[in-house]
Amino acid sequence: MSRTNYTRTILAQLALGDFVAVATFGAGHTVHYRPRNGHDPRPWTDGAFRYSGRQLHTELAATAHA
Repeated sequence: MSRTNYTRTILAQLALGDFVAVATFGAGHTVHYRPRNGHDPRPWTDGAFRYSGRQLHTELAATAHA
C-alpha cells in the first residue's frame, strides 16, 4: 500500500489553472508553495504559518477565501 502524496495532488490541481490551495483549518487563507529545501515537510505558507499538504484542500479561485 502506498502513501498519498498530498502536495503532489494539490500541485496537479493548481496546474489546471482554476484552483487555489486553501488551509483547511483556521481562517481558511489561501497558501502558496514555497519549500525551504528539497525535503521540506511543510512547504506551504500563508506568510505567517507553514502547512503540510495534508492540512490543505483546493477550491475554485473564484470562490476561495482571501
